Amino acid sequence: MRATLTTALAAHALTAGTLPAQALVHDTEGWEGDVLTVVDQGTKSYDLPGAIARWNAAQPPITLQEAPRKASSCADVDGPCVTVTTGRLEDKVGGRAQGDYDGGEHITRCHVTLTDKPPKGHGTDMYRTNILMHELGHCVGLDHAPTGLSGVNSLMLPHVTGVNTLTAYDLADLHSIYTSAD
Repeated sequence: MRATLTTALAAHALTAGTLPAQALVHDTEGWEGDVLTVVDQGTKSYDLPGAIARWNAAQPPITLQEAPRKASSCADVDGPCVTVTTGRLEDKVGGRAQGDYDGGEHITRCHVTLTDKPPKGHGTDMYRTNILMHELGHCVGLDHAPTGLSGVNSLMLPHVTGVNTLTAYDLADLHSIYTSAD
């Protein structure tokens, strides 16, 4: 079953030409459920609680919650879970999300690694928030937004931007994954 787009906002964006139709076709149905627990495994200088608050402020169809402090892995929490840590990544890579799927439809596990050494000039709070939220976007099933399209503003562009919240484009894409066809 493929999810279908049902929000008026996304429909408007599509008809106005600001949301490319290919962004609304996904081979995954995302996570089962509408709440994803995030386990902090040592994010150091990244503001995980702040990123979760920014994510949820946009009222997406899947919300994030921080795991209790005693949780050190997904085995310590009930329900869908993603882990986030920092580590050494290749040059100019701010983060990486790796997920597993059950038969190719539902995401069953995701792990985010954030760079512990941001590229020169990219160590600001804005950069770190952008990278963290972008990688969490991948964990809920979002792909990179297309580049070069007029009017597309997205957290999911494949390069660092000043976007630190879910945009109308991102929300429409999330609704295409998490709103089932009737």
